[in-house]
Amino acid sequence: MNERETVLLDAVETKGRIVQNGVLLFGALLAIPGLPLLAVRDARWIGAGCLVAAALLIVWATRRRIGWDVSYKGHQVRFENHPIFGERLILDDRRISRGALGFVKTLDGTIEQGEGAGDRIVSVSEAGLLRFTCRIVAIAKQPR
Repeated sequence: MNERETVLLDAVETKGRIVQNGVLLFGALLAIPGLPLLAVRDARWIGAGCLVAAALLIVWATRRRIGWDVSYKGHQVRFENHPIFGERLILDDRRISRGALGFVKTLDGTIEQGEGAGDRIVSVSEAGLLRFTCRIVAIAKQPR
């Protein structure tokens, strides 16, 4: 870190990551026996129940977001991770960067107006199976 960087966040989330991945996996695994059981006359209700439960678990897991809010020079910075749509970096309720799914992602954007105009906000996230880490820094604009 140099003197122009200000660390805004350095965080780790495990519970939310386990819920994201574990519930999603359990829902997918529950669907596997559900499909063939639909073809068995005496087990159709069991198969349908497995598929409904699987769908509910998958929907619930995809609604679980991991996120943090920080402020910098009067601006609100938010980082979000969605298990399907990836990461988003939001500045003052406006998305300034987004990323697809992946293991390590770097998102960045520039403050366009107000205090700190020209400063960059950079997030580096690491999406592991059981933990999610995020580091957000502000990089001050170089004086000319």
